[in-house]
Amino acid sequence: SFEPNSKWSHYFSRQPEIAEYLEYCTDKYDIRRHIQFNTNVTQLKWIDERKLWQVTIQSNSLEKQFYAQIIFAATGLFSNAAYPNDIPGIDKFQGQICHTAEWNQSIDFNNKHVAVIGTGASSIQVVPEIQRMNVPQLFVFQRTPPWIISRVDRRISNFEKRL
Repeated sequence: SFEPNSKWSHYFSRQPEIAEYLEYCTDKYDIRRHIQFNTNVTQLKWIDERKLWQVTIQSNSLEKQFYAQIIFAATGLFSNAAYPNDIPGIDKFQGQICHTAEWNQSIDFNNKHVAVIGTGASSIQVVPEIQRMNVPQLFVFQRTPPWIISRVDRRISNFEKRL
């Protein structure tokens, strides 16, 4: 990493620790002022005669354009939630529905019967966490099983952090 972190508590850090690290880097390198939050890129167009990208963005109801030499598309594969629409009776379901791409921290799983649809990377991460939340039953539905190997995760000792 360009910004090594000797404070990680585990080899595979948890979300709050990763978020704290990202906030730290954002502040240390003063990049927050270059970030436009709550903004969608609505169009990217290569302008050959200028050798530049024309970028159209929308924030609230305002649309703006600017030009860029380089584009980094870092939206992530699962940045937009895709809900299944072929589940019979889903329209009658009375409980809460949450997609991992739009995770809702306020959901209280305590004493709830939980169903997780899918066994991809996000499910592999979220299922063990939900299981720890005092749920009487946790169902996991899958179509095609993924290949996984055990992750060797453990706390990093203070001695190792000093190395």
